[in-house]
Amino acid sequence: ATVRLVATQPLPNGKQSLTVRHRKRELTTDLPFFHEKNGLNAAAAIAMAVAGEVTFEQAVAGCEQFIPAAGRFNIFPIRDKVLVDDSYNANPESMRAGLNSLVTAYPDQSKVVVVGDMLEIGPESHKAHRELGEFIANTVQPVLLACVGPQSVAIADGAKAVGCDNTKHFATADDFLTAYRDHRKLPGEVIFFKASNDIGLQRVVQTYRKSS
Repeated sequence: ATVRLVATQPLPNGKQSLTVRHRKRELTTDLPFFHEKNGLNAAAAIAMAVAGEVTFEQAVAGCEQFIPAAGRFNIFPIRDKVLVDDSYNANPESMRAGLNSLVTAYPDQSKVVVVGDMLEIGPESHKAHRELGEFIANTVQPVLLACVGPQSVAIADGAKAVGCDNTKHFATADDFLTAYRDHRKLPGEVIFFKASNDIGLQRVVQTYRKSS
């Protein structure tokens, strides 16, 4: 490939170091937000820019101005905690990508995972939700797993089956907020949110941000 992603590394401030090669030349820059998919996305954007006769240097520098869409692994420091808002929609692949990014970006911090139903994924829905619960328990090992929505009962069941004892289920986002309207009552240092849009976790994030 004319443009290649050489290396990517999360930074402590929530940013992401990115090294890209164009032919035989390499440049390194920082993306303002981390996600395991952002490196390849940035390399693709740089390749498109270079093909459009933007210089390699300009294309790489442009990555520093990247602003993700709302709910796409946005990071918000709030008092003594960090909110990771990945709440814009969900399917099994994007759930795993977001959770892997969480573990990579915050390997040493205690984590609260708030996830909800993955809607419109067909007849394998129950199996996918249960496998997600197992994945969260084994990969993230959260200090609290909160599952929101009717289908997310299977997430909770999967997590509990492999030893994630501090797992709770809430029928709706409002029920979760009733229990944890004050985000300071949540035990972890980093709080991650992801679900299909109709579950309403965006409202939870907005509530927490307004109370900061």
